[in-house]
Amino acid sequence: TNMSVTVPLVTITNGASNVSVAGGNYDANGANIYGIFAPSSSARVNIDKATVMNCGLDCIQLNGNGGGYFDNEMTVTRCDLFGSPNHSGISIWNATQTVCVDNFCHSNSVGIWVGNGGFCNIANNVCVNNSTGINCNSGSDNYIINNTCANNGMGIYAGGSGNMIVSDLLASNSVTGISSGGSGNIFCDNLFTNGNAVNFVNAGSGDDVVAYKGSLSASGQGYFYPPLIDGQHNDTIVNGMGRYDLND
Repeated sequence: TNMSVTVPLVTITNGASNVSVAGGNYDANGANIYGIFAPSSSARVNIDKATVMNCGLDCIQLNGNGGGYFDNEMTVTRCDLFGSPNHSGISIWNATQTVCVDNFCHSNSVGIWVGNGGFCNIANNVCVNNSTGINCNSGSDNYIINNTCANNGMGIYAGGSGNMIVSDLLASNSVTGISSGGSGNIFCDNLFTNGNAVNFVNAGSGDDVVAYKGSLSASGQGYFYPPLIDGQHNDTIVNGMGRYDLND
């Protein structure tokens, strides 16, 4: 692609639905453009097994009908997205029921960014060497599950409300593994390995935090760190309550 190009490599017609892009290599060569772009009011746009790279804007950006519009159904699956240092590998806005699964997002500002989404599933992705691995800064009732976020600045940022962040692997993130900034979110079964500057930043409100294989600093939240057969410990189990262990 010539650096003078000013239009996306692939543009989906504004307001289109039932569109699929499958396969292909899309290289913007550093031009200030999107790789694959769906303007506002798009629905049922499906991107699968595409390699999109070196974009000055997002590698993939999809825009839905609004966070309150049911049955939007955007999907990005099995894609390789990299080389967007000021923007995102995947960026999906104002869409419900988005699915991002099995993507590899690396060397971007944000690996996956879902904004003002509802009932979205972000699962089984690998986000490495980004400034932020996964950003879910707004919206509600989203699920961030079983992702690997390593060697980023921030692994996962969870804003919004009523989201579930479950069974993710956070490793060697230079700022924090997970940062909470929303309300009423649930953090459970996330594994923090060595190398995170801080495992968990507790800036949300009304969250439920279930620690796994290591205590977390979550004052003021609904906190639970159960002793397990494979995770015995002497730390606080529930915030504000003592503990008494029964030995047989």
